[in-house]
Amino acid sequence: MDEKIIKLRDATRALVNYIDTENVFDKMADAGCGGWDTYRSDKFDALVLSVKEALRDLGVETGGASRAPAAAPAGGSCQIR
Repeated sequence: MDEKIIKLRDATRALVNYIDTENVFDKMADAGCGGWDTYRSDKFDALVLSVKEALRDLGVETGGASRAPAAAPAGGSCQIR
């Protein structure tokens, strides 16, 4: 495989893994109480999945699909006391 293709493959894999592990989103909505609900648009999610499929065709494994943060709810929390 050409060195430029290998470099592109590795950079693409790193980008896709970063998008999943850091929970990168392209949309925000006001969740009230100063919080924001972040999410991926269908178009952005489809692009990420398309890149993952292309990488799989090259025999490259990527991280799993994740549309929501695993540790904390999107937008934080709003408590009324």
